[in-house]
Amino acid sequence: MNLGRTIKETFDEYQTILRDASQRNIRVVAYISAAFGYRPEPGSEVFKPEAGGLSSYIDMLFDLGAVTVTLSDLQGVAGEEETRRLLETVVNGRERKFKERLGYHPHHVRGDQGIANSRIAYDLGIRRFDSSLGGTGGCVTGAPGNQPTEGLVEFFEKRGVRTGVHLEEVAKISRFVEREIYTKSSGSRLSINSVSNSCLCRK
Repeated sequence: MNLGRTIKETFDEYQTILRDASQRNIRVVAYISAAFGYRPEPGSEVFKPEAGGLSSYIDMLFDLGAVTVTLSDLQGVAGEEETRRLLETVVNGRERKFKERLGYHPHHVRGDQGIANSRIAYDLGIRRFDSSLGGTGGCVTGAPGNQPTEGLVEFFEKRGVRTGVHLEEVAKISRFVEREIYTKSSGSRLSINSVSNSCLCRK
């Protein structure tokens, strides 16, 4: 939708790109942006994908050589139950090696909602999660912020899950970003995608 073309037209182009990347031994990480639904305008109805169709797109991307496929809640439209229902359909029945090649990327106004949804994704077998320092991020389509890296790491640590991320250091950097960028920008909303991190859990 961001590209101004149909899903079929987009995938036709992706097939060419992925085949070329595979021949050149280039690692490709694929994203499905509005995997949980899309709201064309603020307050309008949310258009939700059919879970079976979403699974077929995931399979297609894997077949074309993508090493991981990340499902993004682009506008933060899915709560915990909606997230669970869709992910159960997508994840159940897949071999473990394919479950662990799936990723989750939530956008929510409240960071704790993104983390709550990530808990569900983890319990269903997903081990790759996108986050950013202090939840910074968002885009012109109306997408709210990302889930905060420090909150996600803290959540996993409390569950005894190793992330390989030093929580105190991440929290320190997050406070620096808030103090030096957010505070000094007079409260304007920034998109700081350069500080985005990927959290890979190892349990």
